[in-house]
Amino acid sequence: MYSASTSHPGYLSYLSLFALVATACSDDVAPAGGGGAGGQGACLEEPPDIGCPDSWDCVDGTWVQNDLGCVDDVCPQQPPNAGDACAVVGYVCAYGTDANICGDGTTPVFALCEAGGWGITCGAEPPCPLDLPSANQACGAEPRSCTYDNDCGIFVIPKSATCDPEASPNWVVPEVECPSCQLYADPASCAADAACIWLEPGCDAQLEPISPGCRPNVDCSLTGCPAEDLICVQFSIDPCWDAACEECHAPFGVCVGPEGI
Repeated sequence: MYSASTSHPGYLSYLSLFALVATACSDDVAPAGGGGAGGQGACLEEPPDIGCPDSWDCVDGTWVQNDLGCVDDVCPQQPPNAGDACAVVGYVCAYGTDANICGDGTTPVFALCEAGGWGITCGAEPPCPLDLPSANQACGAEPRSCTYDNDCGIFVIPKSATCDPEASPNWVVPEVECPSCQLYADPASCAADAACIWLEPGCDAQLEPISPGCRPNVDCSLTGCPAEDLICVQFSIDPCWDAACEECHAPFGVCVGPEGI
């Protein structure tokens, strides 16, 4: 019967190979999305698709949202200094609470990218850009709804911009068209548009006289107004300002915005 000797070269090579394989098999292999340092357990799935990946920690096998907010390719890892250069105007980054910035240590810190660089704000709600952002421009991971004045000449129609990261990563800015009549500055150009009418103030003491100008050729007391932020107000107009008649008053409904007409 053959008996292997521990001094035989082949036996020693076999032991070396066995030790190498055993060492490789004993190494820990972290599952996908495994936890990091500090006693965090392994998470077998990717973090929830809400906010940025940096805003989630793996704790004992479960993803837990931290207070760092969104720290991504646009947001600096640490709160920037006011005026530092930034790339995406209208983008907001959240940095939790920081006593060195907001004083009391309980107020959230936000960085807003404006045309002149990063601006730092303290408050419960993320800030809105100073100017109406462009549609389909990235807005960050902080949801918010902002309202702006849309100058339509004679009156202002509000225009909204909404950031809803769960629905879209970009600003949603619905189109709001100005009534074309308000852009005509004189009776001749106003009269050239059949949808418009030039109005002059009337003489009725009970109704406020209309200010001279071009308006839609529709009495809103009969049709209503095209936007929720407009209300229909009756004014006194002069129906004979450009005609050979003697009447100096007639009621006429005009849609009025928040800033008046």
